[in-house]
Amino acid sequence: EMVNLGDPIRIYTAPNISGLDLSEMGERLAVLTINNVYDDLLGSKLKTLILGKVGMENNSLESISGLQNANRLEVLEVSGMKKILSLDLSNQKQLKTLRTKGSGVNSIILAQACPISELELSDNITTINFNQLPQLTYNNIQSDNNLANVYSINIINTPGVSNSWGFIWNWYQNKTKSDDVCNVNIN
Repeated sequence: EMVNLGDPIRIYTAPNISGLDLSEMGERLAVLTINNVYDDLLGSKLKTLILGKVGMENNSLESISGLQNANRLEVLEVSGMKKILSLDLSNQKQLKTLRTKGSGVNSIILAQACPISELELSDNITTINFNQLPQLTYNNIQSDNNLANVYSINIINTPGVSNSWGFIWNWYQNKTKSDDVCNVNIN
């Protein structure tokens, strides 16, 4: 069946879905509701949610309703989703992979101590907050513009990033904001 631009996609009573790849229709998504991927007895089995891909562009989808209910999510891709500006993933404590390249995402909140090990950031990202991310390393953070638009970096107990001065040096060499606007905190 054809999905037209603006057609809502709603997932109802589907706590047993483990993966959902909508990237082939990603350009047409305007409304996405996944509220019912969670059941009080079963929880959620959704581990993979792919909405877009690099090279695709969507200028309609602004949010993912019910994302907080997908608390077992391990992989999330919103690449190409231009209207999604922020992601609150504080409830995704099992997140391992996040891909936001080509999206409008400028702010991400990650769950403290989540096992994220692959992070592809959009060129729009302005703030980085890494708090107790034991699996994340500098080499596993990708950004096409070398984090040039970032003006605030806060890294706490994330040794794979804080122990690599290459991360800070690379950002410092490429940043577009002046030193008096930038804030860096590493613990």
